[in-house]
Amino acid sequence: IVNGVLKAIGTETDSIIFKSSSDPEPGEHYDRWYGITLNNQTEETVFEYVHISGAHGHQTEESVISFINSSPILNHVTFTNYRGQLLYLSSSDPMLSNITITNEGNDQRDDYALKLSYSDPIISHVRVSDNNLDNAIVIEYSNPIVTDLIISDNLLHSFLIDINNSSPILNNITLSDNGALCGIRISDSSYAIINQMTIVGNTTQWSTIYVNPNNSIAILKNLIIWDNLLPQNTDPISMSFYSEITHSDIEGGWEGEGNIDDNPQFTDPENGDYTLQPSSPCIDAGIIIEDMEYCGDAPDMGAY
Repeated sequence: IVNGVLKAIGTETDSIIFKSSSDPEPGEHYDRWYGITLNNQTEETVFEYVHISGAHGHQTEESVISFINSSPILNHVTFTNYRGQLLYLSSSDPMLSNITITNEGNDQRDDYALKLSYSDPIISHVRVSDNNLDNAIVIEYSNPIVTDLIISDNLLHSFLIDINNSSPILNNITLSDNGALCGIRISDSSYAIINQMTIVGNTTQWSTIYVNPNNSIAILKNLIIWDNLLPQNTDPISMSFYSEITHSDIEGGWEGEGNIDDNPQFTDPENGDYTLQPSSPCIDAGIIIEDMEYCGDAPDMGAY
């Protein structure tokens, strides 16, 4: 537990490493250290160019790193070979940027990569890949702004992103080549705004986006939803009457202003390159989003 200021600042070529002295094999429970709890920290606490490995998030709501009423800065931090729960934010508003979360080689099921509870952080440039989890990201009673998030090549037993009782803004998001129960679930009086998202190559048992029709709303703009494997007769989106999706490319079609149903022409989907070819019908086909930059006559559909 850290009650004072902690500064762990490395460099791009010489990162600071937190790891278990025994270097446990992926998936093993034993010989792991129990992570860090940041209690009442301000932005004076900084993790920059840090690699955290071999830790075990243990016990209820204790994770590899737990933020309790704290707002530190994490930049260029990599997490590998962890078990249990990874990042937990409780009443905390940190700045998280350039975060890599991967657990390649772990065949054991863990809980989550990131959970927000009563927290409003600013999150940018995060990659979650090669993990075996219940959920990648859980957002509850929180209103984060998330930009430039990639969730790819994971096995999820529930949701890629589970949003409840929250009003997040998600910009420039890629969900690709995952297996999950559902892509994004939005429920329990949530109001989610999602711009510039690509959902491609996932295998799900529900829709790629599910919005509870009784109590939640989603506003979706400039999306590409393509080449996902869903159960027969399952729509790619299931959402409430008051939700809307516009200026998006949706396989199978979807009613809404500016929506299309055309092959987006990804550059190299077999190798995970979901940028658009110059001839793509999604280029300049989106709608302008306030405070979001773009090139060309109008924004493209999908993440970029």
